[in-house]
Amino acid sequence: PGDLGMALAERGAAHVMLRQLDDAALDLGQARAQLEIAGDRKTLGEMNNYLGHLERARLRIDAALPYFRAATDINEAFGSIDALRYNLSAVLQSQMRLLQWPDALATGERLWALRERLENPGLRAASEGYYARWRQGKFLEFVQQIAATHDVEVHVGALAAAPGS
Repeated sequence: PGDLGMALAERGAAHVMLRQLDDAALDLGQARAQLEIAGDRKTLGEMNNYLGHLERARLRIDAALPYFRAATDINEAFGSIDALRYNLSAVLQSQMRLLQWPDALATGERLWALRERLENPGLRAASEGYYARWRQGKFLEFVQQIAATHDVEVHVGALAAAPGS
């Protein structure tokens, strides 16, 4: 069941990238069942990530966030630091799209705390660059750039209490 689950998960992820969302949902649902039977908790973390991306592709950010959080918890439990950073970034982006600014700030702090433990130097540099701009009083600019990248509107009033804005 584990190998079949992994194969279905990867195919489901490919369907998400190709915007074949119904096919993705079928594959990911079957993959989840196979991985649960196999007891493969680490790959279930990846599955949660894929399901989060599926929900985000469906523009259901509120449904994506719990999947990204579950993937974060599993990767943290396994000590998968680079994967944890990736999942925390997805959590952060989702929180910003949902205008959950206090939660986004806390997630940003968690990302910063990981920087020295990242194995991938590119991820480390990206984390440090984002955080440095965030802490240097450019929080509003940071959020607006992220929002523009993801084609969402930022309501400046929601940021009034944000640090550095």
